[in-house]
Amino acid sequence: MTEDVLEQATGSMMIFVDVDGVVLADVGEGRLRDTFPLRSRQVRARFAHCLCVALGRMPTVAEVDAALDVLEGRALVGEDEMERTNR
Repeated sequence: MTEDVLEQATGSMMIFVDVDGVVLADVGEGRLRDTFPLRSRQVRARFAHCLCVALGRMPTVAEVDAALDVLEGRALVGEDEMERTNR
């Protein structure tokens, strides 16, 4: 999977690590945003849909898992921690 496809598939998702070391994804549009663990059903479903649009075909389970592995690794190695807050 190329960088362009991965970049297009993540779209408006923001992926980060919280202070507990959990990789989270902030998903949604505009003001309606939610934060879920990266490996949650909600994120997997949204990411699989975005990956389908980016690839022009339905991705395999292995492709989705591999792409999530890459995103998780990038978050763990390269991102600063963000503190979780309750609103």
